[in-house]
Amino acid sequence: CSKAVDVRVNFAQINLPTDAVIQNNRTLVPLRVLSEIFGAKVHWEESGKVTVYHNNNIIVLSKGSEYISVNGKTTKTETKVIEKEDYMMVPLKFFSDYLGVEVEWYENSRIVNMVIEDEEIIKKAQEVSRSYNRKSIYEGYKVVLDPGHGGSDNGAYYGGTAEKTINLKIAKKVKEILEKYDIKVYMTRTSDVTTSLATRTNLANSINADLYISIHSNAIANSSIKGTEILYKQNSLVQDGVSNKLLAQNLSNSVSEYAGTYKRGLINRTNLYVLNRTTMPAALVEVGYMTNTSDLKNLKNENFRNKVAEGISDGILDTLMIMIKH
Repeated sequence: CSKAVDVRVNFAQINLPTDAVIQNNRTLVPLRVLSEIFGAKVHWEESGKVTVYHNNNIIVLSKGSEYISVNGKTTKTETKVIEKEDYMMVPLKFFSDYLGVEVEWYENSRIVNMVIEDEEIIKKAQEVSRSYNRKSIYEGYKVVLDPGHGGSDNGAYYGGTAEKTINLKIAKKVKEILEKYDIKVYMTRTSDVTTSLATRTNLANSINADLYISIHSNAIANSSIKGTEILYKQNSLVQDGVSNKLLAQNLSNSVSEYAGTYKRGLINRTNLYVLNRTTMPAALVEVGYMTNTSDLKNLKNENFRNKVAEGISDGILDTLMIMIKH
């Protein structure tokens, strides 16, 4: 059974002429896209035999066969090369070994990410993606990001760092990621300013946002406690198939998967203003505990914050996809 999968380069989505699929736990992608990105030369034969020339490697494969030859040595792969919508679909992991790229697989979100360091190849990947650009299915959806605290309200303050600063940096990165999908992103604050709770929820309600996500960092007297918690309010609200709890669950799964944080799960909170006063599915992400040494070290690290932002973004995308399909 084939299932759709999202292909990315350094977590930036790559548009494909036809969707990648999973077969036998292997991702198949259009050979044409790989050849265009990595500059491989391809010779096609009417019989279905294909020869790929890349650097010093000669790779020979055939439609419908699980056998691939590299420099005269034949290997049996775990899935067959297939044709889909006139595109030859090949196993990405097998080819990545010869293309010199690392491939990461994220099971919950069904994302395969190619890690590429060569700036020229990254640029080429962006060009190829633009050439296959199809109108984003997320276009028209509105998401409000709420970086907690700000201005005179530091939030938690540990290790010389204010929570308000961490929250804003993560939110800005989430905005940057979501806008690549043509999602309209609104932020309750974009700088270090004092912002009332009413101002935050009024913004979301006034624009009829589809989702509201508040971003925070936690603190507690017990410094051994660490990890990510997602707060939500249990109620009867269901918008296009999405409840507060479903949004919270998607965020919990994706943040911990991307950032590697300890998953503390969901907490039903009925006394939080921003969760009580919003009229769309809403959740509050407590990324980590500033009172825990390892969590605080991570929260102060840009690479970690970017991973968190990718996780939050993916949780949002997963949730919007449910709305789209509803």
